[in-house]
Amino acid sequence: MRLGARAIVALCIIVSTATATTATTAAAPPTCSNDICHVRTIKGGIVLKGVNCAKFEASPALIISTKTTIARLSQSRICGIASERDCTPDDVNLLCTDLTSQRRLLSSGNSIGITYTIVVGDAADTSAATSTLSNITAVSSALTSMSEFSGITVTAGTAPYTGTMDSASGRAVCKGFSLFPSAGGASAGNCTDPMFGGDVCSPVCDSHSVLTSKTTCSVAGVIQQATCSTKGCTCQNGIGSTGSNCPEHETAHCASCNVGYHLVAGVCVQNVCRCPNGRPVLGTACITHNAVHCRDCQSGHHLGGTSAKPSCVACTAGHYQSTGNFSGTSCTPCAKGTAVQGTANTACTPCTPGASGTYTDQTGQATCTPHPALIDAELQNCVLPQSVASLPTTTERRKCVPPSCERLSHYYSEGTMECATKCRVPNAVATDVCTKTKKRYKELLCHKTHCRRRRTRL
Repeated sequence: MRLGARAIVALCIIVSTATATTATTAAAPPTCSNDICHVRTIKGGIVLKGVNCAKFEASPALIISTKTTIARLSQSRICGIASERDCTPDDVNLLCTDLTSQRRLLSSGNSIGITYTIVVGDAADTSAATSTLSNITAVSSALTSMSEFSGITVTAGTAPYTGTMDSASGRAVCKGFSLFPSAGGASAGNCTDPMFGGDVCSPVCDSHSVLTSKTTCSVAGVIQQATCSTKGCTCQNGIGSTGSNCPEHETAHCASCNVGYHLVAGVCVQNVCRCPNGRPVLGTACITHNAVHCRDCQSGHHLGGTSAKPSCVACTAGHYQSTGNFSGTSCTPCAKGTAVQGTANTACTPCTPGASGTYTDQTGQATCTPHPALIDAELQNCVLPQSVASLPTTTERRKCVPPSCERLSHYYSEGTMECATKCRVPNAVATDVCTKTKKRYKELLCHKTHCRRRRTRL
């Protein structure tokens, strides 16, 4: 089992407060209480650059060189519990952990952490051993002088740590710790106090939290407290729920949604807008689900309402819009000579031509207005030589106007604008009307070619 990168960052060297003995006196047995014995343990760590754990663990030469160096630097006559003896490589336990990311494990710049543990006896030179092993310069010099360490450098070391050991099992003891985290912890779960080297337990977190690391007691008696972190859910197109609102850590459950989406049972669903008489906006443009929000309109309609959420508004009377998928904000007014009633119009209707027809002399009209008849009071005042009635058009109301060659044709025949028999004026009838017309025609100095031209109908 490998320790995590954080677990090996601290070098811990355990120092006893027991009274030192002479070099020739055997160490006193450890003092035990309830099978828990207080002994000294040196636990440390070094960081090596230029190798990974796979290579390190597959190389007996690297392992024995590291153990030999650690044992030698720890000084002699301190290993063991019942008696003093020189430390040997067999007294050194090693654990390796890769410190670089997985994608760089094969590169020449790999770094690993080596954790070493030595159980020591009651020796006068324990403090000297602690001091030597804490000197990273000395450790680095001793290791890199070994031929097996060619291309490998020592880059860091850690500080001392003091622990205890169970006399029955020979394992280090962790005790006096909190059974569950103060932040987010609810109960001890399967954790007990004390724990022994290598034990792992799982406290229970509250409903807001999830267990992100378990409580561990290392082989050297170093307690690593469990942690409870706030639960966090994932969410596509939104923000995930947290704490007690997250049913299960790292599962999909949304608390809120991005623009263009709405929340349905913890899932962000894309909004769908409506648009009567047109096409709705799509995607993130649809800010509110099921709201009327148009991007363009059918013929007979234009975009209206609010600028934030426009709707399709029908063209009013006198106006039209003939284009599909129209994104304009107004309809076109009917031109002069045309009109249309009702709403949602796609075209305007021309007024009726002729003397008895209709007209519109303004744009945007709902109906055409009938022309006045010649017998109406406003046209009875049209008397030659002062004035004549204007030609009827669909864009202008008939009225009295000064006479001209073109307007003389009004007096040939008001009904058909044609004369049935010959007259001195071509196509004219020998009546008072024709005579007056001819006379007036000459008074106006009309050319003969003009007089021969057939006059258009009303």
